[in-house]
Amino acid sequence: MKQSLIIATAGHTDHGKTQLIQAITGVNTDRLPEEQKRGITIDLGYAYKTFQNGNTIGFIDVPGHRQFIKNMLAGLAGIDTALLVVAANDGLMPQTLEHISILNLLGFKKCLVAITKIDLVEKNQTSTVTKKIKTLLSNTSMSDADLFQLSSKSGEGLEKLVDALSTLTEKQHKKEICGNFRIPIDRVFSKKGEGLIVTGTVFSGIIKTGENLYVYPTQKKVKIRQIHTQNKSSNIGLTGQRCAINITGKNANISEVRRGNWLVEQKIAFETDRIDAHIRVLDQKQFNFKKQISVHLYLGTSHSLGRAYMIDKNKNPDNEYQYIRLKLQKPIFCVSGDPFILQDKSASYIVGGGKVLDPLAQDFKLKVAHITYLKTLRLENHLDAFLNLLKISKNGLSLCKFRSMRNLKKEEANLLLGKIQARSEKIIIFQDKIEETIFTQKNWNLFLELMLQKIEIRHQQSPLEIGISKSTLKRVFQNELSDGVIEKAIKILISQGRLIGKNSLYHLPSHKIKLSKQEKKLWINVKNLLEMPGTVPSIGAIAKDLKIEIKELQILLKKINKGGSLIAITERRFITQRSFAHYVSVIKELSEKSPDGQFNAIMFKDKAKVGRNFTIELLEFLDRNKITLRIGDYRELVASKNLLKLMINGVP
Repeated sequence: MKQSLIIATAGHTDHGKTQLIQAITGVNTDRLPEEQKRGITIDLGYAYKTFQNGNTIGFIDVPGHRQFIKNMLAGLAGIDTALLVVAANDGLMPQTLEHISILNLLGFKKCLVAITKIDLVEKNQTSTVTKKIKTLLSNTSMSDADLFQLSSKSGEGLEKLVDALSTLTEKQHKKEICGNFRIPIDRVFSKKGEGLIVTGTVFSGIIKTGENLYVYPTQKKVKIRQIHTQNKSSNIGLTGQRCAINITGKNANISEVRRGNWLVEQKIAFETDRIDAHIRVLDQKQFNFKKQISVHLYLGTSHSLGRAYMIDKNKNPDNEYQYIRLKLQKPIFCVSGDPFILQDKSASYIVGGGKVLDPLAQDFKLKVAHITYLKTLRLENHLDAFLNLLKISKNGLSLCKFRSMRNLKKEEANLLLGKIQARSEKIIIFQDKIEETIFTQKNWNLFLELMLQKIEIRHQQSPLEIGISKSTLKRVFQNELSDGVIEKAIKILISQGRLIGKNSLYHLPSHKIKLSKQEKKLWINVKNLLEMPGTVPSIGAIAKDLKIEIKELQILLKKINKGGSLIAITERRFITQRSFAHYVSVIKELSEKSPDGQFNAIMFKDKAKVGRNFTIELLEFLDRNKITLRIGDYRELVASKNLLKLMINGVP
């Protein structure tokens, strides 16, 4: 099967990168008039070489001048093989050193070194430069790089490099095709008769002609009309391939699509302005992350401004990497594992480079827990990361969030679950409308205990509240849990007798609304007045009758109301649950006896034997709570049968 490979150049300006590619491919990658006029590469250039074995190499020629470092970094997006070019007459120059640092920070392992312009120097000079490069690369990820001495002008030594490139394509292993499709856009142009074309190197996934994609960050939908991979027409585009994609649709506008954008599947589409990452810093003394520093972030083909600071300010977690948080001025698109480079505020120096760990950075109360979480995210194997995250996720692990962070398709995440279950791991899965939350059995038991503790704390903070609602419980857990998890926990705790639920409020069996002896005595007198037939006195009338201050009565009624034994019809009038049940039963009887199911205020007043003011206040209360519906001067009972039964029979 024919193989293909993408290689990006690197090296100081005027060291012959463009000339070397032209000698290999016959293509001058300096396509801009200004580049040809000035004789330097400004933007990215592209060329392809097909070998006798049928395999193809695509070259991305990057600028060597430090003024265009932004373009150089965009050219490295999605690439893992480099062709470092060093001129024998100049040797190691500032941009040579910077480019080597960048390749090392990005984790490049496959690298070929071309020592060019050997026709301009003596052999001992070429040997000296060769030794210096070998020494420099020995302490990097590219220590195994092969070196070639050549002249692009005379052709001396060129054949050996070409043969090595051909052999490299044969040894090239196909990248695993997994995850949702993502491609960072590095070039946008229009072609007559075809429309808008975007190019880039595919980060992950697979696409086919006719499919829909989304441009991020604009989130606009486009359709794939044509695909070119490795400079040839194709029906599909795969991970690791160089693709030119002809997109169509009303949103395919060259004024809105630009370098730095992404083409992605909708399933993984999200943006973030807070990222947790690990980074290697080039100069620890010069760049101290213990204080926030302004940085330039280069990720994919995008460039963003932001601030960075160390998450653990006390020590370097593992002597090599630092865990940092990036706060960006504008949201960007990324997933866990994406490599990046940081520059200083003035964009003069490379600060360091690393990989995104958590693109949905969350806050932790304990630094130790935060560092443990990030160390787990550094595990490249999805199964290992998933298992370890399960163990440390006390509130359960959201499968949806894990899929988003790691850019997994739904079927890929389900396969992970299957592998975990095949290992006889004891896990509990809660399926909700939107997501699945997964607990280990141990963490689920701990979670139930934690929920009881949270409820007990709430009782202590709000002793007058009879219980806590599901929505409040969710807020207590910072909305990290789905409704399905909360409901399941409540159901289990109730079945175990460790929680009591009433009127959608939940409390511990030990929790009671406590009244003092004086309050209990006063409540008996108030209750007798409230349940006296034919009258429902206001709090003013009750206070006057019992010869007490209204404020004292209000404090008592507030306690009783919190306990659920009273209902506030208005701010000035309360009735007991027993009285309320009686009045609802009166309305139910009136409705059942009426031919059209309707009744009016006079009918209720006469049947219940109460005053006009209370009648109006009660009926308006029932209207507000959608128990009755007012139609002109009449009302209709609209509450469900179950609710009516609860209101009439559910009296404490």
